[in-house]
Amino acid sequence: VGVRTAGSQVTGRLPAERDPEMPLKLVIDTLLTSIDSLRPAKRLRYDIKYPRADQFGSLELTIASAQRDLLVVLTDEANPKEPQLYRSTRLNLPYLKPGTYRVSVVEDADGNGRWTPGRVWPKRLNETVYHYRGTILVRGGWSQQLKLTYPDPAADAGR
Repeated sequence: VGVRTAGSQVTGRLPAERDPEMPLKLVIDTLLTSIDSLRPAKRLRYDIKYPRADQFGSLELTIASAQRDLLVVLTDEANPKEPQLYRSTRLNLPYLKPGTYRVSVVEDADGNGRWTPGRVWPKRLNETVYHYRGTILVRGGWSQQLKLTYPDPAADAGR
């Protein structure tokens, strides 16, 4: 388990392959500093509730493109204000909450890892975003593989 701290917040990622029956506990030793030594002052114990794998769906998403600097944005329609941004065009998401998702692809022209809006002064065009018309339905216990082509050839039809 990889754990990192930022201020008073502790975050970590559990391994994808683990026994769901194995109970998980988080133990944190807080330290008090003194001139003589560092000693454990208090031990905090927390039980971690880890949901079963069948409560989530799994999605393997591949974006086929000749362009290198692309960002993939996955947006849950139930929570559109918190899109998930990925810097890879090959995603393996084993624990995705069930729901309906939309996919967008951003051409990361300046390579900063996020969508950059345009400006009037100094003049700079915004980065191009392609929204796929379809949605992805994720259900608990289901596994899906999806391959999308960027840019969508149907978007150029009739030109």
